[in-house]
Amino acid sequence: MKLLKRLFGISPVPAKSFRTRSGKSFSTFAPEGLKFREAESLRQIEVRFEQVFRKHESYWENVKDRLFAEHPGMSEKTYSWLLFEFKRFLGMNILLKKVGMYSSSVDEVWHAALMFTQQYQTFCEDLLGSMVHHAPHVGNAVKPGKHDRALFELVYSTIFEVFDENITLLGKFNVHKLDPKFLNRVLSCDRAFLLDNYFKTNLIREFEAAAADTVSQIIEQFRTAKNRPQNRSKSERRRAGASNTSDSSGSDVLNTILFWNLFNDDGGKSTRDSSCSSESHDSGSGSSSGSDGSSSSCSSSSCGSSCSS
Repeated sequence: MKLLKRLFGISPVPAKSFRTRSGKSFSTFAPEGLKFREAESLRQIEVRFEQVFRKHESYWENVKDRLFAEHPGMSEKTYSWLLFEFKRFLGMNILLKKVGMYSSSVDEVWHAALMFTQQYQTFCEDLLGSMVHHAPHVGNAVKPGKHDRALFELVYSTIFEVFDENITLLGKFNVHKLDPKFLNRVLSCDRAFLLDNYFKTNLIREFEAAAADTVSQIIEQFRTAKNRPQNRSKSERRRAGASNTSDSSGSDVLNTILFWNLFNDDGGKSTRDSSCSSESHDSGSGSSSGSDGSSSSCSSSSCGSSCSS
């Protein structure tokens, strides 16, 4: 390279430095596993992740090597959180039909994984039963909307413990609201509509069980959240929601406040408040999507189109 520079005036291209969106570095390593909340169906998914990632260990070592070569300033601790969050992204793809990638830093892991195309496809099929396609938002491509982001937060905080580092990577929670039509379906316990319109139909048994359990948990926690924080002012709810805690004792409090903040500004008063029964209501037609307001750069797709990176 020095010879080329001397002969032709060519300067070497510097390696890209790595910084998270906030510029923050991580002082601790990410937890082991995915830190699912307590549920038997989620525990089964955790087991599957451990088995499949162990099976494809050499592939993920190659992904890591590529990522560190592209970003020599990245620390092992930072990488551990990026991989941890990417695993959670894959976990979200088990449940939801539409999952936005809300972290440009975690997206770097996805891009590196996509470079090994055949291994990536085999890995996805082993883990999820199908390939998770990368869909950049360019031109007229539809980006996840405000409701999509709020639904992502809702499911994310239902199935995972939330740490400060997750918020650092994903951006602030509680900014967007869920579509009132969705809330009406939740508060009227319309499990069939929620499963049909927002959650994936999986052929893998433990995934189906996890989706059903997650919907039931969402319904229960929304009704609990609607009743518990009624004496709080709007500003108090927002302040409380902004102070995230990583210890398990604070997780339920965070979830209750998060659910409350996902209501409309009127505290969900406009939503129907009927008692849940063991029978689900009939499904309505169409899905409830919010307006396009997400800042994510790409999302996952389960369609048969070719991957783009």
